[in-house]
Amino acid sequence: MRYISQFDCQIAAIARAHQAAVVTRNISDFEGCGIEVINPWLQSTSREKEEA
Repeated sequence: MRYISQFDCQIAAIARAHQAAVVTRNISDFEGCGIEVINPWLQSTSREKEEA
């Protein structure tokens, strides 16, 4: 079991309560929290897909 900081736990709890995703580049901080985590630095944008 991995422990996360109190602040990250609060963020995860709010996201889970609202069925929302957390957007962060530190995705490992939220692994195992049962929420969707998005790293925008690894995601391609719709504009990039259109230009490809």
